[in-house]
Amino acid sequence: MFCCSGMNAAVLGLGAGGSRAEMIPLVDRITTVGLALTAATAIFGGTCTNKFGPRFTMLLATCGYPTFVAALWLLDKGQAQWFAWVATIWHGISAAVFYPAAVGVVLGITSRTSRRAAGVPTTVYATVVCIQTLGFIFAMFLGKPSEIRRKNGRQIAHFKLLTWKEEILGLPKTLGRPETLLLVVPLFVMGMPFSFLGSLNGSFFSARTRALANLCYSCAFFLGTAVTAYLCDNQKLGRRRRRAILINFLILLTNVAAWSGMFHFLVTRRINRKHPSPKVDWTDAEDFLKLLFLFIAIGFSQAMYQFYHIWLCSTFSNDPHKLGRFNGYISALRMSGLAAAFGLDSHKVDFLVEAEVYFTVLMIGVVLALISAYRYTTDTNYGSEDSVIDPDDSTTAIAGNVRSSSDIGEVIYSVYPQKG
Repeated sequence: MFCCSGMNAAVLGLGAGGSRAEMIPLVDRITTVGLALTAATAIFGGTCTNKFGPRFTMLLATCGYPTFVAALWLLDKGQAQWFAWVATIWHGISAAVFYPAAVGVVLGITSRTSRRAAGVPTTVYATVVCIQTLGFIFAMFLGKPSEIRRKNGRQIAHFKLLTWKEEILGLPKTLGRPETLLLVVPLFVMGMPFSFLGSLNGSFFSARTRALANLCYSCAFFLGTAVTAYLCDNQKLGRRRRRAILINFLILLTNVAAWSGMFHFLVTRRINRKHPSPKVDWTDAEDFLKLLFLFIAIGFSQAMYQFYHIWLCSTFSNDPHKLGRFNGYISALRMSGLAAAFGLDSHKVDFLVEAEVYFTVLMIGVVLALISAYRYTTDTNYGSEDSVIDPDDSTTAIAGNVRSSSDIGEVIYSVYPQKG
């Protein structure tokens, strides 16, 4: 995740490929094509992981990331625009299987010269490409799901190899459930603000300040994820359904606060995307600090939004095959939202209009997730799925005595550890 998708997000956040603000729409269009391909094929990502296993799937998936960044590198130099289109197609297809496999594996086990510069330095591209190739090497050492054992020696689940027919027929049965259909909008919108923030970053800050803003956003995102994980697993907040509802309201408050600040900034500043970038530097304290704080606030709130909704989706089952399909479902919807966002941004839509669209859909998603959490979240799924092995049959949770997450969510394909 760090070597591939993490570095990919970092270099895009720096404005890779768009060495000048006027090049951002072209990069947006190229990215949109890749994301659209990912969205169209990611629905089968979990099925591929179930069928071929995480090792082979990850080996295939990690090849697309360094190719894509190398293409952006050439594009930033004004060369080989055709290669950027070819690379984004390959990257889009490989990312479709990367996210279901990677998310499941990682989280299922339990100076003034710089001020004027606008492009991403060559050394950054070279470093990112080198790091991303390490992902292929690490993927070779992934273990088999059937070999994973709990601390007490018990197997996690019965990993029966399904046929292609069984996998395809299982998709509508798993993804057509009311609780997952209610999460279509939240999962679709949860990554959309990324393109908005990346364009705003590239259209307002100088190169070195863009890097700092991107770093602060990423740190806030990491912190938001950690805080949300702690809250989702904190049994002091009550049963799992109560936790889900409380965190939902907290996410509502944090997003309203963060986006209210962004609306105020956009209304008072009125950034014109058709004009050259003002290249605000961190030495311009007032303008810099206002937007930097908003990047941090939105980064934190977006992390909470994303982690919570994926965690909520993971509470619906412990079955490894269902969770594998959930991973593809989540990736397909998330990439669809990103593709739509980059497509919208490629037309140089006013930043204020973009913010209004994203905030509105985010709020709709919060409401739908609240309904899903209230009606379909239970304290435990043990005993309701034949393929899942109870960690300790003699201590099944009853009357609110909910398990800790150390026993739940150890399924290799799960999106996030099953809490509670």
